[in-house]
Amino acid sequence: MPSSLSFASFIEKLVDESELQKIQLEFPKRRETRYVWGAAPEIELALSLKAGSYISHQSAAYLHRLIDGPLENIFVNFEQSRRIQKGNLTQEGIDRAFQRPVRVTSKKCKYNDKTIWLINGMYTGKFGVMEIISGNGGIIYVTNIARTLVDLAVRPVYAGGVLNVFTAYHRAKGKVIVDEMVETLREMGHIYPYHQVVGFYMDRAGVAEEKSLEKFREMPMNFDFYLAHQMQETSYSKKWRLYYPVELVKDLE
Repeated sequence: MPSSLSFASFIEKLVDESELQKIQLEFPKRRETRYVWGAAPEIELALSLKAGSYISHQSAAYLHRLIDGPLENIFVNFEQSRRIQKGNLTQEGIDRAFQRPVRVTSKKCKYNDKTIWLINGMYTGKFGVMEIISGNGGIIYVTNIARTLVDLAVRPVYAGGVLNVFTAYHRAKGKVIVDEMVETLREMGHIYPYHQVVGFYMDRAGVAEEKSLEKFREMPMNFDFYLAHQMQETSYSKKWRLYYPVELVKDLE
């Protein structure tokens, strides 16, 4: 190589004449550039965007075979820094929050036929994150089944809706136990009473026996809660103090 050849020119020459590929991902406020040799596994490419990130929500459920494909969305979770969660719950505050649209990340881009979502999730110290081996031998970091089910219950919008969440819970029968779910909920420490949502899904999906589900009901149930934001026509579960969409029951029937 001549001494006059710059690094940028050298890379351009490799892209033109070798298997090196230049991939540019157009996010709303910035462009991310990645160089890969040969084919680029989409999930591994997505994980390279944020250090310490992991696959979560719908794409984690897909990897655990809790929902069917094709995989159209890749959710990459990179955690916020540790912070003390503050706030006192009131019924009025809960009602007001769930009448508003759910917050959804704007950090997303299209790559091939998939959408990559970057989620700046709450700090958990990567609780419930495991390693799996991809088809080409690479390591993929992904939430385990219990953590995935809790995440889906918290953000059904990242699952494709409550019916997809129910499907994931139904298929988790025999793959997860109540104690794992209870531990996950306690470790994550959500302010909102999401144990009512998780208990409802596990109850309706037949994941556990009634006696085991009492572990959820032993947790504080001081407020009426909601399965999702901005539901239209709802039914109410006295057992779980939970509003859920009528269409969920219709779809299950």
